[in-house]
Amino acid sequence: MSEHDRNLAEMGPEQGAEQDRAQALMQDAIDEVRPRAVGLAGTDIVELLSAALEARGIGPQPPTWLAAVADEIGSGGTYVEDPAAAAYPPEDFA
Repeated sequence: MSEHDRNLAEMGPEQGAEQDRAQALMQDAIDEVRPRAVGLAGTDIVELLSAALEARGIGPQPPTWLAAVADEIGSGGTYVEDPAAAAYPPEDFA
């Protein structure tokens, strides 16, 4: 199950904390890959991102999400999964 498939309204406090931790780990993986992504092919970025997620204990993610992240960071953009954990807060790019 993707982190995005969970019904946040039905989560208890422990599940909510687990979700928050998973999203922070996902953001950490995105931020790790981002500096190396510019100029790489999307498939190469997806590979790097998948490995970074796996290293953090995050299971496989939907291909469409991986492709969206790869497209954004591959073009030099910032993808924010978790604003609280992002290395590059969105307000820095407004």
